Amino acid sequence: ICQDLFFSGSFVPYAEALRSGKTDIEGPEHINWDALREVVRTSRGKGRDCLVEGHSVLADATLVGEASVIFFLDAPPSVCAARRIARRQRNDAENAEIKAYYERFVWPAHLQYVR
Repeated sequence: ICQDLFFSGSFVPYAEALRSGKTDIEGPEHINWDALREVVRTSRGKGRDCLVEGHSVLADATLVGEASVIFFLDAPPSVCAARRIARRQRNDAENAEIKAYYERFVWPAHLQYVR
């Protein structure tokens, strides 16, 4: 289950976020935790194992408390950024923009809420 599907903030285009210095979607305060927990509970209620992934998942004490196992994969920022960029094909300018956005917003959120 991908945490990104539960973002409740409005998407701000990467270039705009970089210009303004802010974005509304990278911190845990912009995740619909109730909806995410419900999907997890429903899936587990049907006897399914769940893997919940995302850079802010560990910020929710309720979700963490209900987990039977926590598996944390730690990777350097260069690897994480490269994986994010490789999600889909873009031109070089877009890749540079995504990398800058990742370094400015995503990685700091990861450090703040995971470390």
